[in-house]
Amino acid sequence: MSTRKSTYTQIIKNFFSDLAELPPNSFSKIIESLERSTDYELAVIYTRLILSSISYWLQWEDECRENSTRGVCKEIIDIVKERGAGLGIVSFFNTELKTLLVKMYRDFSPGIVIPRWIVFYSGRVNRGILDYLRTLPVEEQVSRIPVFIALLYLLESTCKAIVDHYASKKSEYAYTSASYIYWEIIKPATLFSEAFLHSYPTYTKTFNNIGSEIYSSVRRSLRESSSLFRVNYALYMGRLVSLAKNTVIGILRNERMRKSRI
Repeated sequence: MSTRKSTYTQIIKNFFSDLAELPPNSFSKIIESLERSTDYELAVIYTRLILSSISYWLQWEDECRENSTRGVCKEIIDIVKERGAGLGIVSFFNTELKTLLVKMYRDFSPGIVIPRWIVFYSGRVNRGILDYLRTLPVEEQVSRIPVFIALLYLLESTCKAIVDHYASKKSEYAYTSASYIYWEIIKPATLFSEAFLHSYPTYTKTFNNIGSEIYSSVRRSLRESSSLFRVNYALYMGRLVSLAKNTVIGILRNERMRKSRI
């Protein structure tokens, strides 16, 4: 993972360096596109859909493995029967989660770096994701970055809290599945945001402060109600998008100023 993060870091730095060398008119258009990139409603919807899949999956592991007669267990069974096309419970939510993340990449990724599993899995659910993302106009690529960073950072912080919740609860099945979800699916898919902050560490502290709030809110929600949805994800998304937008604009302006002095 560390080698991959280093590769991502270098690609991101090179991308911003190239942007800073654009002609004045083109650079101004890039900044304007960033200043307009404030619509994050769809990102909140994706967050809730992704977390809903994770929640059902882990509820099944935590509450239904040994007794599937409970109300929530019957609800999960009905969902899978209706939409699962013959898949088992775990296979269904594994497939649904990965499909949602591939679609999320198509709708939000700037296409600068794409995890290998996303590329591989897109062949099953949305062929042509590489070609689509790599032909985005540069202004659209850049305008996607703030919301994409916010979305990835929110998902990573939330899923880390989920793993720690089930570890403290000592729920073996749920903890094993939560760890798989975090380390094998979410962590690779959200590496872009981690690499971005690694590229520009002076901006990390403010992101981490919000990340700690998200983590604490999710832990509290799970502890008090066994639910992921007593957290105001829209509020955190708005704060992260605003922070990411200002950060990207600041990086570009600083990089352009630095290059003008060389």
